[in-house]
Amino acid sequence: MNDQQNSPISAGAFFNAAPVLLVVTRNRDDGVYIEECNRLFLELLGYARAEVIGAPLRRFCCPELNANAAQKDADGACSLIKKNGAPLPALVRTSPRTDTDGAVIGKHIAFIDIIPHNGEESALLRSQEALRIANAELARALRLKDEFLANMSHELRTPLNAILNLSESLVEEIAGPLNEKQTRYSRLIVESGQHLLALIDDILDLSKIEAGRTELDIVPVAVEPTCQSSLRMVMEQAKKKRLTTSIRIDEHVRWVRADARRLKQMLVNLLGNAVKFTPDGGKIGIEVTGHEAAGKVVFAIWDTGIGIAPQDLSRLFRPFVQLDSGLTRQYAGTGLGLALVSRMARMHGGGVSVASAPGQGSRFTIELPWSPERGDMLDTPALPQEPATPGPVAQRSAAPLILLVDNVETAIAPIISFLEANRYRTAVARSSEESIALARALAPDLILMDIQMPDVDWQEGVRRIRAEPGLASVPIIALTALVMPGDRERCLTQGLDDYLAKPVSLHQLAGCIETHLARG
Repeated sequence: MNDQQNSPISAGAFFNAAPVLLVVTRNRDDGVYIEECNRLFLELLGYARAEVIGAPLRRFCCPELNANAAQKDADGACSLIKKNGAPLPALVRTSPRTDTDGAVIGKHIAFIDIIPHNGEESALLRSQEALRIANAELARALRLKDEFLANMSHELRTPLNAILNLSESLVEEIAGPLNEKQTRYSRLIVESGQHLLALIDDILDLSKIEAGRTELDIVPVAVEPTCQSSLRMVMEQAKKKRLTTSIRIDEHVRWVRADARRLKQMLVNLLGNAVKFTPDGGKIGIEVTGHEAAGKVVFAIWDTGIGIAPQDLSRLFRPFVQLDSGLTRQYAGTGLGLALVSRMARMHGGGVSVASAPGQGSRFTIELPWSPERGDMLDTPALPQEPATPGPVAQRSAAPLILLVDNVETAIAPIISFLEANRYRTAVARSSEESIALARALAPDLILMDIQMPDVDWQEGVRRIRAEPGLASVPIIALTALVMPGDRERCLTQGLDDYLAKPVSLHQLAGCIETHLARG
């Protein structure tokens, strides 16, 4: 077996079994916070895990360690602070924690309890060496995990892009008319592909949150439209099971400050679970209540489903944990949804909880900070508008020429068919060198570029295209399966005009093309 298969599991076991106190921290604007710790750290300091994870490092460390927290290396002696207030003398060794771009985002810290070793210099040296090895192994495991996720995301998204694009083309009857049965089957393929994409996105979202590379865009969000839209996302599945749905919203709760996309993602996730675990003919619903005195708003998603046993409640919000985990289990899923909801709620400064009993349904509640007297809550921001579906380009005097740069035939065919059905002229380059030559010869109005081509690095390809007379401002849109943290930002700062992650909806692609052509 290769290193990528072994490292995450062995590193996790090593981390918890290490004979030293290990901590992983993350830098934030307001300080250094603990993201992970091992079992010995909790046992010697006397804390429960929930009291440590997400807490500032300064709560557990002496002032001298906190003063050194921003330094590249802060090795030496220090004192930890037990829950009962007693000091725990220790040696400390740190190493920087970096992201895939090499930026320092936190630290790996190891503490050696020196009380048992006073006067035993050789034992301390051996412990320090073991600590150095532990730090290196932990950093290596985290790096391998990021690389593995990036590679798997690309390998999964590339064929999924072809499946969704081809099935969407069938539904749109671009290749010719279908009978009723063929249309129904094509829609099922689209639905199944989108479900698979959602599972892939859940894995990536959890990875981004754990790495601290997900930022919230906090704005006033209209509560009722968000709840209605979230319920519509699961309505098709609810109708198939003949479920009754309802929404009840406190009339005083009109707005909440949140990341609109993440709030909807949390609600849809919980509603999807409610549909999944509620038998045919049951009921699900959303209730929103404001608690002004407590400064919070509660989103409750309830159902009349199978319920959860008391002994299982504490396991619900752990990633990759499913209560029905046998090979013959009845309910599908990755076990990531509730972990994502919990972490997103905490990122908002709130939390999530559940009340349930077997056979009596479940009630999940998301609590978020809320103050109806905030001025920005009383102002009415404009509601986001649904993007208009672009029409064909029949009115243009000359149809725009679009150059598609891709070397995967199953990705090329549906996009070219869709573009030509919408009256665009098209050309295809199957390598970066060919794209440069065709761009020079054809002067396309817009370029769609897969940025993982085998011959020339995409940055070099973009630079050479931009250097051609008349092509300096041609819109170049990335079509890519690279969706790890920082990929989008890296593309947009290296000369690309837009970034679309595969699998991309053909209608989304058409809208993006029209937007950039209109600017020209």
